[in-house]
Amino acid sequence: MLKPHRDIINKVPKVLIIGYGWVGQFIGEYFKKAHYVNEDGVVRRVEDNSVVNGYHNYDFGFVCVPTPMLKNGRCDISIVRGAVKNWIDWVGQFCLKSTVEIGTTNYLNKKYGNRFCFSPEYLGETVGHPLTDARKETFIILGGDKSVTGDFAELWTLVTNSYTKIYQVPAETAELCKLMENSWIATKVMFCNEFFSLAESIGVDWNELRQVWLADPRVSPSHTWVFRNNRGFSGKCLPKDINNLVYYFGGLKNGKAKLMSFLLRRNAELRKQYNDEVMLLPNVDKKFTKKTD
Repeated sequence: MLKPHRDIINKVPKVLIIGYGWVGQFIGEYFKKAHYVNEDGVVRRVEDNSVVNGYHNYDFGFVCVPTPMLKNGRCDISIVRGAVKNWIDWVGQFCLKSTVEIGTTNYLNKKYGNRFCFSPEYLGETVGHPLTDARKETFIILGGDKSVTGDFAELWTLVTNSYTKIYQVPAETAELCKLMENSWIATKVMFCNEFFSLAESIGVDWNELRQVWLADPRVSPSHTWVFRNNRGFSGKCLPKDINNLVYYFGGLKNGKAKLMSFLLRRNAELRKQYNDEVMLLPNVDKKFTKKTD
């Protein structure tokens, strides 16, 4: 395999990846010289998994830890808070890759000083997902103050190419964008499931219907498969993120997420026969709170 000449390889600042699961390992594909740490607290090198002796100072940190869904649908950011607390004295600036509750980035900036930004992660786990190849990264969204997002934008230019689009927006715009993206995917999945049922009810072949529908160039084929024995949406991301959205806006006087609430209920009906690992329709408390603890 050909390797680029050493003169064109940029020197990258010191990077720590906090949480080395699916997302953390993807970040490691870009930052080969970075260190990473999991819940065991042992710091290792990305390039060979060897243990790093002692603690080191890092210019940048990527937080890639889980944010599970609570029983009431709220996004649990306690692991994010714990990771930040553990590494706040060793990392200069943080980029949250974990999906969080809206307002989390501003909360952390207020608590620890303006050192945080949020970058929505669109990395999926399905076979052939278009964003799993690090060499084909096409866009990066950074949410936060420009003094932080600008530094992370410059960091990304060192490990990507000039075709990559980097967007810098306010933190809450980026946080809501992540939930909007998965809400759109879930809506498309449910739309296709609805027409699958309608087609079957009158003897129309769904696959033929899908093909002629996709002939319209305004319709993309992503997330248009319908699986007869696995209806609706599930997995680690869609139920969690949509419940996150519904819970958050349930605590506001204006702007309830009515469509997504309906889709959650309809999806739960479709999937009542399946044993889902992530709750599809939690027992939402009557009283909501938008406070980030």
